[in-house]
Amino acid sequence: MIVPIHKAKIKDCQVVFEDREKYENWLFQLNENDVEVIVRKPKKIRSQRQNRYYWGVVLKLIAEATGEEIEDLHNHFSFKYLGTTGKSGKLISRKSTALLTTAEFTEYIEKIIRWGGMFLNITFPEPESIDLDFLVW
Repeated sequence: MIVPIHKAKIKDCQVVFEDREKYENWLFQLNENDVEVIVRKPKKIRSQRQNRYYWGVVLKLIAEATGEEIEDLHNHFSFKYLGTTGKSGKLISRKSTALLTTAEFTEYIEKIIRWGGMFLNITFPEPESIDLDFLVW
């Protein structure tokens, strides 16, 4: 069963749903069942600017220095820094970069930049120093 997330605001200690009808339809499907209720602030996933910087600057500069394809580099680094190993020590899965929070994605990019500086002697421009709106990779 796919469990939807119902967006809402807390107003005067009351939950005000963006789509009350959708929420009530979901409750109807769960009628007479035990449920869990979780209320938390939404996670901020990686931003468009971070994504453009990652693909259009960081991976592009590494691709130019190594001759590797950008997509191959993405796969390599995501397994290297976001991979999960099994009991045998072999990589078995990786967390998708699309699901990282802005803080997690920043940390991930910083690891790749350190690697690129250390092993390829690349100096990466700061994201604030370039126009990321028109990057093409």
